[in-house]
Amino acid sequence: MTATAGPTTTAITLGVREVERSARGESAPPFSLGHNVATAEEVTAWYDRVLAAGASAVTPPTTRDWGGTSACVADSDGFRWDFVHNPTFSVNADGRISAV
Repeated sequence: MTATAGPTTTAITLGVREVERSARGESAPPFSLGHNVATAEEVTAWYDRVLAAGASAVTPPTTRDWGGTSACVADSDGFRWDFVHNPTFSVNADGRISAV
């Protein structure tokens, strides 16, 4: 199976994670939405785009120990959005997700 040029998959990550750092503090919703993109540059582009639209910064684009890049923002309702590039992550032609 052939992988696509770049993953664009949105996943819901459930569970309380560092909610005290989001715009709403402890009253923030207890989950975040993760959007996987094809490049580290896209992480930065999405981060800048949503900050310009009024989101609050939680974590700036950062190179992670696992080799990818991620950033996090909170929208006006306190929902956290993670933008992630994982270089080992791919979406196959049939839509299945694979990772090393």
